[in-house]
Amino acid sequence: MSEIVCDYLNVTVPLEDSGGLADELRLYLASLGAVVSQVGLWSLGGGTVKLGERGRVLTLGLSGAALQELRGTGALPEFLSIIADWPHRITRLDAALDLYGRDAPSLLRQVYDQARAGKHRLTRKAISPGSVRCVFGPDDQGAETGTVYLGKRTAEVYAKVYDKRWERMCRGNPDPGPWVRYELTVTGKTGVTLRDVVEPAGVFWHHMGKSLLDCPPGGTIHQWKGHAEGFHLPPRPETLPYQALVRRLEDNAELRELVWLAVQAGDLGARRLVQEVQNLAQSEVQDAGLVPSSDPSCQTLKGPVS
Repeated sequence: MSEIVCDYLNVTVPLEDSGGLADELRLYLASLGAVVSQVGLWSLGGGTVKLGERGRVLTLGLSGAALQELRGTGALPEFLSIIADWPHRITRLDAALDLYGRDAPSLLRQVYDQARAGKHRLTRKAISPGSVRCVFGPDDQGAETGTVYLGKRTAEVYAKVYDKRWERMCRGNPDPGPWVRYELTVTGKTGVTLRDVVEPAGVFWHHMGKSLLDCPPGGTIHQWKGHAEGFHLPPRPETLPYQALVRRLEDNAELRELVWLAVQAGDLGARRLVQEVQNLAQSEVQDAGLVPSSDPSCQTLKGPVS
């Protein structure tokens, strides 16, 4: 049995109250070496961090791999401390538990049959048989395996149990051995907080321990309550723009490729590359209402550029 981890996170902040948050997140991601894939999308540890706007809110989404990278480097509490200083709401949190050495086909069939018989629940009410479904197909041994979905995706709490081994093999990864994942999804209506991102075991067992899994013996880990208080995060990190810039310039493959192309194009290519950087910098200065630098090295490159 693995440690229970937060495997997906979505947070929203009212746009009218979000001033400065996006910039702080961008700086911190740059300091971690996150690579910009496109505007508002970063690649981090093989996962993604997505920042955008929807309606009247700023949205922030982190994939499981990105969260794993933040945990592995010890940066998750600091990252969350940035969010904590703004009025925020966790709109979705996934918590996952992996069971190794378990035969997925037989376990999934048992979970599905029991749920269809009304024997499982995630809240006080049993899961409606009509909201239980499965997607099964033959694995490499010919056994029926796949995913069991428990509850409607529009519900405040729902879950799925699936064959993680077969999922990874279908993506071209080597056989990791028998592996079943139990994954819980909760919405903001349950009262999840940033505490549950760092310590997801409480909310996981509160729901999954009602019938799907046996809670760990001798503990009170399943006695979880929403809107928990008293959780301390480290002080918000101070990331200087210059430090973040240096971190992003280090081993930047795309920058190296652009410089190589500019060198291949000769003097005209070098001028064009510098001009593009200056144009972008000037645009950012104007958008931010900043005063342009008086440093002569920051002045516009003279000469024609096509």
